[in-house]
Amino acid sequence: MISLKVSRRVVRDERVKNGCTLILAGSYIYAGGTTVSLQDTYILSTKLPFEIKEPSRLDFFVYQAGVKGRLQVCINTIGNCALNIKGGTIDIKARRWKNYYVPITSSAHVTFCNYVTSATTHGADISNGTLKDWTISSKAVLNSLTGIPHDLSKTGSYIYAGGTTVSLQDTYILSTKIPFEIKEPSRLDFFVYQAGVKGRLQVCINTIGNCALNIKGGTIDIKARRWKNYYVPITSSAHVIHFVADGLQDNYAIGLDHIQLLNKYGMASQQCK
Repeated sequence: MISLKVSRRVVRDERVKNGCTLILAGSYIYAGGTTVSLQDTYILSTKLPFEIKEPSRLDFFVYQAGVKGRLQVCINTIGNCALNIKGGTIDIKARRWKNYYVPITSSAHVTFCNYVTSATTHGADISNGTLKDWTISSKAVLNSLTGIPHDLSKTGSYIYAGGTTVSLQDTYILSTKIPFEIKEPSRLDFFVYQAGVKGRLQVCINTIGNCALNIKGGTIDIKARRWKNYYVPITSSAHVIHFVADGLQDNYAIGLDHIQLLNKYGMASQQCK
């Protein structure tokens, strides 16, 4: 086993000193060199086991421009690898840093205890429809075409709007229970599963009419049947967040998972009150 090398000096980024994220500011770490054998192995590991209370993800960037070599990301043991990047699969855009992540599970399922579903006190106009609850599930819902097969990690739970009997006028609202305050610009990061052409998801700040993101089912592409990552910028202030789903029909669903507040770079958890 050969040691990995650090190019330039390693600098701890003070923006994340209170979190679990270690950023190498101005430096990177690499495996390889001028004299390397095919049998050489480079292993970089956390010093100690770390505990997480809810499903998370390990986020990182990789630079691999050559067709030789393989990078694996393994959890707990070398044989349990969640990601396998082979040099032989690189494309013409290889000469750049690329973002990857692997889901990290916990002993507890993800919960949505900090949210209230179908809140009616934030200006939602549903005079011609019905306000319905979002539902938590750890299993597949509906069908393989317009439903949701599993959560992001494939081992936990997710929350969804929709069902077998849905009216176009039905509205599903998921809101934070109370306003939360942040001290610096941040971003609300989350994953959405929307495989059907019916339905719309809006992410609104403070009031239902002030929506920072609008995802319509009619704009989905051939890669729709997967969890997709989105985020909305959040300014430094006190906020209430609303996830609003509407326009669904029978046997259509929109899923949400892994909702988290990150710093504005998306590189570390953000503290809030």
